Amino acid sequence: MTAPVIAAHDLERSVEAVHTLESNTKLLAESMRRLVHKLNSPLNLVFVLAIFAGRACNFQLRDIHSAELAELRLIVRRFLHKRQSQQCEMSKPWYHIGLGRRWRNGKNFGDDLNVDLASAILGLSRENVVTTTNRFVKGKILAIGSVLTHVEEGDLIFGTGLSFFSRDAAHGARTWKNLNKSTIYSLRGPDSFKRAALEGIKPPWKFGDLGITASLLIWPNLHYVSPSVDVCVVPHATDTKLRQEAEHFEGVIILDISPDLPVTLMRQLLKCRRVFSSSLHVLMVALAFDIPCVWMNGPDSNHPAKYLDFFHGMYDDANFTSYSTLEDAMEGKEFIPAINLQKMLDVTLTFISHFPFDKVCK
Repeated sequence: MTAPVIAAHDLERSVEAVHTLESNTKLLAESMRRLVHKLNSPLNLVFVLAIFAGRACNFQLRDIHSAELAELRLIVRRFLHKRQSQQCEMSKPWYHIGLGRRWRNGKNFGDDLNVDLASAILGLSRENVVTTTNRFVKGKILAIGSVLTHVEEGDLIFGTGLSFFSRDAAHGARTWKNLNKSTIYSLRGPDSFKRAALEGIKPPWKFGDLGITASLLIWPNLHYVSPSVDVCVVPHATDTKLRQEAEHFEGVIILDISPDLPVTLMRQLLKCRRVFSSSLHVLMVALAFDIPCVWMNGPDSNHPAKYLDFFHGMYDDANFTSYSTLEDAMEGKEFIPAINLQKMLDVTLTFISHFPFDKVCK
């Protein structure tokens, strides 16, 4: 079942590119390359021919991906219902970074996404999620973000990534002592794992930043819409150069990385045909909802190590192109490959199955 759906997904991008060939030549070439690679059985070939026929009848190809996503959401919902406590009063706080003035309202999409994740797994409203921005609190929950260096004794770690070049990640730093006295359920990717292993720590070989659960767990009621914006640019809060460059491109919409609520930005992203971003978690949720996206990696962007950590955990081949300028990205159009739905499901179900409801809920 999975292989034909992926083939359809790749073909959708190829067919769409045919209709806008002047601006999407590279998208067509890349999609067709991936499509040919996946046409490795007569069944796939028959399926693809059927898709072409469906297109001629004004059939919406994205409906195929939506149907499979709906099926996986049902699996997640039923599994979560079996694991979830009837009512949860949190006994441990969920951590996210306290942000400075450069983030509007003190919020950053990726960090604030932790509250939505907690709400989803615990069955609580955002208002009832107990959070802390104090990194020195012991026994807290660390999940989305490059905050592994904020670990304290007794913390619970789910899909967290390492800030590789922080002094707190140096050999012999207190991070590693604290990490050895915490419970690691999963990390963002194998690069974080290998760095921890160098310090004598042996985390489980389980990967996946939980931002990738956006379409299956965090926002299971959000659905695809017909794109109304061709190009959306989402600079990271630190990426002033990308914002300045985007302001001079006609027809480009710049989206705010600091929405009042993460779901506000997600709804905006769903209206985008293509997303160009230097924010790892914007790229991540776009991939979760099957929105073609381009990795921007300019002089004001974060170090690529954290992006590669995530990519190495989710793809067999993570040799992706990033762009330092929007002009180069527009010309190159090397999109990050779609993430396999089965991998997204595996990350989601692993998180739910290992989540210690008895420790987190009173």
